[in-house]
Amino acid sequence: MSNNLLRLRVDYERQSIHCLQFMANRRQYKKKTLRRALRASQRDSRDNHLALPEEEIRRLVMRSTTGYTIEPFVRQMVRVMDNLKAGKIVRVAASTGSKRDESRAKLISAISSSAREGNTLAAHETAFLAVLYAYENSLDHLRAFMRYLDGLSESPARGKRASSKLRQERTLHS
Repeated sequence: MSNNLLRLRVDYERQSIHCLQFMANRRQYKKKTLRRALRASQRDSRDNHLALPEEEIRRLVMRSTTGYTIEPFVRQMVRVMDNLKAGKIVRVAASTGSKRDESRAKLISAISSSAREGNTLAAHETAFLAVLYAYENSLDHLRAFMRYLDGLSESPARGKRASSKLRQERTLHS
């Protein structure tokens, strides 16, 4: 009887060791597949986060807005972003812009082709980045930045005046 118990115990230990090894191998397999999937998604997100390279977007926006006001360009890009958000990709392709502005047409066609391929997020980010670049290139942006800098240069003087007034009040009250 003790021999049978000993055999059962040895078999049980073997099975538990086998089970633990199987579980450990399974965990390693899961970790490897998760790492592979994560690397692949990161690689895809790096490659497909925009419909065009950033320098190309910047160049097209510069050509489209140089010498003109940026409001028509921004309005059209906002319409493109609204259509992308609503899922109306056909409308995005229809709003290719004017015939005289080939750079804007090229930008919008790249955005619409990216959306047709299923990369609506990349298309939306491209349109948003184009608007940011347009504002960055505009004279209005420069003026706003200069006002901001003027405001910074005046603020320390205000602080000095306020602190000197407080000192004057303290000396009067004491």
